[in-house]
Amino acid sequence: MKTIRFPLFFLLYLSVLISSPLFAQESSDETVELGAINIVYENFKTVDRAFVLSHIRLSEGGLYNRLLSDQSLRSLYNTNYFEFVDFRITEVDGITELSIHLTAKYKLEQIQFSGNENFSAKRLLEEGDIQELTILDEYLVDSAAEKISDLYSEKGYKDTNVSYSIERDSIKGEATVYFTIEESVKIGLKAISFNGVSAFKPKVLNRVMKTKNKDLFSWLSGSGKFDQALFADDLDQLRLFYRNAGFLDITINPDLVSYDFTKPQKGRITITIEEGEQYFLGSVEVEGASIFTDQELLGLLKLKNKDGLVYSPSLVDAWAREIEDFYSSRGYLETRVFADKKSNLENRQIDVVFKIKESEKYYLESISVEGNTKTQQKVIIRELALKPGDVFDYKRMQSSEQRLKNTAFFDEVRLRPEATNIPGRKNLNVLVSESRTGSFSFGAGFGSVRST
Repeated sequence: MKTIRFPLFFLLYLSVLISSPLFAQESSDETVELGAINIVYENFKTVDRAFVLSHIRLSEGGLYNRLLSDQSLRSLYNTNYFEFVDFRITEVDGITELSIHLTAKYKLEQIQFSGNENFSAKRLLEEGDIQELTILDEYLVDSAAEKISDLYSEKGYKDTNVSYSIERDSIKGEATVYFTIEESVKIGLKAISFNGVSAFKPKVLNRVMKTKNKDLFSWLSGSGKFDQALFADDLDQLRLFYRNAGFLDITINPDLVSYDFTKPQKGRITITIEEGEQYFLGSVEVEGASIFTDQELLGLLKLKNKDGLVYSPSLVDAWAREIEDFYSSRGYLETRVFADKKSNLENRQIDVVFKIKESEKYYLESISVEGNTKTQQKVIIRELALKPGDVFDYKRMQSSEQRLKNTAFFDEVRLRPEATNIPGRKNLNVLVSESRTGSFSFGAGFGSVRST
């Protein structure tokens, strides 16, 4: 084994350092009496000594320890005036002194725009959500540039470029932000066309999209504008539309979308779609049901004749929720239904098996109400379609929640089942947030009730 040897002078130095009071108080939570507090401005002065002292939990002649130091440090950072704060403890003639080193943030003195012909500086400031005479935050400046760019894109100036630069005055501690805007020509959409489409007429697909052609009523409807983010969402909606029409292999590649803006006010977009094969609904079965018969559950789907019915993922998901709702409305609150899909490529059919994991049946044990400071609890409970001892009907719980919302006396209403220690029992928690009103009338038969 290799032996590590330290020089004698190093060991002596280390022993003296460890035994010194300064080392002890920095490496422990020892509380000491604090002498002078010195403020050191590393760059420029934006606040005075009184401001700093008012935001720390330390004072000359008071106590100093690690906890008070950490709390004071966080307090100064929370003012948002400082980029960096450093506490340094020294000992002078046996007296502990604190030096607070402050690196201040710049003040955003002025914001200037250049190149903006279509929008005023006031409009851009509002859209960018940025203000003068505030603390400079580069994240907010960058965010403002993005928001301004989005405004131009939304209004049809698709290729507008927004950049910025920051000029700092290190003497005054002030900064000026310069936004440079290179406005593009406003784009108008004259036509949206499709390639590779045979299953639907173009006008059907156009109705799915929010991006619209320019027409005689564009001045009123706002159609004919091109927004890249909105158009990307349109492509997603087209994919969803096709999938729910049975075209599970639908492909729309954004890289294959053709943009022709050589005539800015008569722009054209061509969307290439690979439709693929259309799939139909095959067999539909239920697995794992013991409380209800398969016929009862399949009857909920109202499948009198499924021959030729196209396969729709959204419809299958809705059927699974329908079966779950059937169980939960009869007290089986924790029953879960999963749709297992199997492809039959030969005849282009999708077989569906609803796998059910049944739960025990629950009854309502008790009702608790929270958040009611004006309305008596009995008035709220009287609105509920459930009472203790009832089968815990989830649909009735939902309708009770809606009834309370319909009174318009609550800003927020939330009902939820809560577990108990009793098997087969759940409590109902009613959480409300009352609106600012002086009296409460719950319609005919309920009267006006106030708590006393």
